Amino acid sequence: RARIDAAEEFSLSLAQVPLAQCPDLSPAVLRYVIRTKEVLLLSDAAAAGIFAGDPVVQQRGLRSVLCAPLARQATVVGLLYLENNALAGAFANELVEIVQVLGAQAVISLENSTLLEELQQLTRTLEERVVDRTLQLTDEIAARDKAETAVAEELRNTKILQDLSARLVTEERIETVFEEILTAARSEEHTSELQSHH
Repeated sequence: RARIDAAEEFSLSLAQVPLAQCPDLSPAVLRYVIRTKEVLLLSDAAAAGIFAGDPVVQQRGLRSVLCAPLARQATVVGLLYLENNALAGAFANELVEIVQVLGAQAVISLENSTLLEELQQLTRTLEERVVDRTLQLTDEIAARDKAETAVAEELRNTKILQDLSARLVTEERIETVFEEILTAARSEEHTSELQSHH
C-alpha cells in the first residue's frame, strides 16, 4: 500500500498491508473492483451511486473516487486507489487511461520486486545449505582423518609387535642354538673325561 496525503505537506508511505487492515478504505469499493476487474470511477460517492449507503463512504464523506485493478494474467494482484474529498468529479475520464498505463507499469514493478524477493530468498536458502553441507563435509573429513590416524597407529603398533615377535623368535633361536652348543660342548667334555679315565 502506498499512501500519498496532499495537504499542506506532501508525504508518501509504502507498506504491504492487507485490505482488511485498511480502515480508511471502503471494503465494498475494493471488493467490487476486485470482483469485476474493471476501473471504478465515482463522481460523488457519498451523494449518489451504488456505494452512497456504505458506512466508510458516508463516514469519510468521499466525493471523487477512482479505483483501478492491477491485474496480471487475469488475476488481481493489487489496486490503485485515488480519492478526493474536497471536490466532486475531480477525476476526468482521461485520467482513467493514465491510471491504467500506470497500473500496467505498477504490475510489472510488483512482479519484478516479487521475483527479486524470491531470488534473494532462494539465495539465502542456498547459502544456508552450502554452510550446512560444508560443516557436514568438514565433520566427515575430520572423522575420516581421525579414523586414518587410528588405522596408522594400529599399523605402527602391529609393526612393533611383529618386530618384537621376530626378535623373540630370533632370541629363542639363539637360545636354542646356544643351548645346543652348550650341550654339545658338555657332551664333548664328558666324552673327553671318560676317555681320559680309560
